[in-house]
Amino acid sequence: NSVEAISADTQGPDLLNIYPVSDNSLVLTFNKDIDINAALNTANYQFSEGLSATLAFTVTPFNREVLVFLNTPLESGVIYELNLTDGLTDCLGNPIGLFDNGRFALPDSIEAGDIVINELLFNPASGGLRFVEFYNTSSKVLSLENLVLASRNLIDGTLQKVAPLEERYLLFPGEYAAVTAFPEDIEARYTVQNSLALRQTPVPTYDSREDIAVLYVPALLGERVIDEFPYTENYHNALLDDVDGVSLERIDPGAPTDDPANWHSAAANVGFATPTYQNSQFFQSVSSEDDRFILPRTRFSPDEDGFEDFLLIEYDGLGGQLVNMTIFDARGRQIKDLVQNELLGQAGSFKWDGEDTAGNKARMGIYILWIELFNTDGDVEHIQKTFVLANRF
Repeated sequence: NSVEAISADTQGPDLLNIYPVSDNSLVLTFNKDIDINAALNTANYQFSEGLSATLAFTVTPFNREVLVFLNTPLESGVIYELNLTDGLTDCLGNPIGLFDNGRFALPDSIEAGDIVINELLFNPASGGLRFVEFYNTSSKVLSLENLVLASRNLIDGTLQKVAPLEERYLLFPGEYAAVTAFPEDIEARYTVQNSLALRQTPVPTYDSREDIAVLYVPALLGERVIDEFPYTENYHNALLDDVDGVSLERIDPGAPTDDPANWHSAAANVGFATPTYQNSQFFQSVSSEDDRFILPRTRFSPDEDGFEDFLLIEYDGLGGQLVNMTIFDARGRQIKDLVQNELLGQAGSFKWDGEDTAGNKARMGIYILWIELFNTDGDVEHIQKTFVLANRF
């Protein structure tokens, strides 16, 4: 037939991952089979920092991995670069594609807080899958390979639903990676800005109402918890009619994971999730030495557009004191009892998502945050903050 044709493969192979398997050898992973003779040619691998390839060959059975040996051992703490030449081709002779370079380093040891749980989709849409996103808060290059995801039993505290990541993937400082059982499902439902950072690995079936997500190093490597996120479905914005398929995003990577005020529903304008890139609700506050209670933003608009969706209230230097927080409108009418007899830590935060006592969205206008602070001597101090709830016209 006139419409019958054979589509020629003209797409070159892309470099998907670089991982050091020892201090003098790397595994390069591609999306297509690499020509064996091209892989053998060490001139096709151009390194920084005086490195060079001494030997290279494909790894069977699919020839999508190339093992490269180096002329000198890698140094700890040094980030290296690799560029591939057009001489590296697939089996049809197509030269290397757009993804022809990458970074690598010897991974450092991981301590608590080096990697944080940054986003969690625990209640996927019908037929969809869960994902967990990580963020490297440290200045180290870290590997996901020996980490384990699990759920902590709410009754006895034991770990369950254990899922080893087993991902040979390097997470560089300030970068994101997300894991899911089926990346194609996440890419079909959400915007994934870095598809290479969306890794395929089993994820625990976290409960859609309440659970504890745990990232840890197993006992064989000196068991220690890296991060732990206890959540309930109430962490979602109360104004959302349906939270299926909506992820919970961490607001500040440096703030405590177990602080409910540090989590918020992903914004509607990004499709309700941001796997592999900065959260739509990301916000890092600037501390002040002159005020114990801070409103980093005195204007917010709870419309789930990813811009100023909630009022954040931060405090510092108040450990051991009790606080009440009440929100009034400009006419003095009580809108919300935000906090009642809360025992404060040294520092922390609260948030208001614009919901009044009846569960309705508060009207736009000027509001007053009325704070009652009780110290250890029983003295009461009143503090007043003014802010604006805005909306689109």
